Amino acid sequence: MRQECATAVGKWAGSRHDTTLHRLVLKSTLEDVGFVNLAEEWRHCTFTPEPHPDACFDFPVSAASLAGRC
Repeated sequence: MRQECATAVGKWAGSRHDTTLHRLVLKSTLEDVGFVNLAEEWRHCTFTPEPHPDACFDFPVSAASLAGRC
């Protein structure tokens, strides 16, 4: 498996140009609505301020519950 990591300039090692652009769009969109990117992994982020800092949510999500939303 190929390692991919974000750098300070927003490029990802081993990624095609269009993949990098799509990741930047996703990252900036999430940041625009309050998410903060985890610098060590491009695909992980945290919502700030954390609305439920002491809660752990563990529940299944079914495809049926997303019908019409995607």
